[in-house]
Amino acid sequence: MSPVSAADSGSATHKVLTAPDGGRFNLTRVIPARPRAAVVMLPGMFTGRRFWLSDQGVGLAAFLADAGFAVYIVERRGVGATRGDAGTGRAGFTEHVQHDLPLVQSLVAQEQTGPVFWIGHSFGGVLAARAVATTLRADQVAGLVLFATQFEVGKRGLDFPGNLFARGVARLLGRVPARWVGLGPEDESPATMTDAGRMVADGRR
Repeated sequence: MSPVSAADSGSATHKVLTAPDGGRFNLTRVIPARPRAAVVMLPGMFTGRRFWLSDQGVGLAAFLADAGFAVYIVERRGVGATRGDAGTGRAGFTEHVQHDLPLVQSLVAQEQTGPVFWIGHSFGGVLAARAVATTLRADQVAGLVLFATQFEVGKRGLDFPGNLFARGVARLLGRVPARWVGLGPEDESPATMTDAGRMVADGRR
C-alpha cells in the first residue's frame, strides 16, 4: 500500500471533537481531491488510528484514499490524541455508540454527499454494527464491513470470570496497561472494560 501523499490522497488531518455529554475523541480525515464516496473506519480494542493509517501514511486508509474514498478514522475517548484527556463524559463503549458515532455521521454528512460505508475491526466492528442498528440514520449508511468481528472466539478475558480480573485491574490502575502486557499500543479505560464484558455476555446469551 502506498503512503498518503498530498498529490494523490490529500494529507491526513486530525481534529478532537466534543460529544454532547462532554466526552472528547479524535477524528482523522484523509480526503482526496474528488471523493467518489466516504468511509468511516473504527479500530478495535487496544488500538487506535494507526491500525488503519501509520505515521508514515501506510495502511488500508491510505489505500482507500488512493482509490478515491474520503476516509474518516474514529479514535475512541481516551485513545490516541485524547489519551489522558477524554473530557468530562464517561469514556466507555456505550457513550461511543450513543454520542460519538452519531456525531461523526452528522459531520461526514455535512462534508460529503451520499450514504457512507462503515468499516470496523474486531471490537470496532461490534461498535459499528451496534451503532448502525441503533443510533445511526439508516438512510445515510451505504454498507457495513467487518474484519475479525465476533463475540464467541478468543474472548476469555472479556467473558466471565476472566472479565472480573480485567475489570479489577482496570479499576486498580485506572486503565488496562495494554502496552505493558503486550496487548496493543493503546491502554483501555475501566469503563471500556466494563462495557466490553457486558457486550460479550449479552452477545453470547
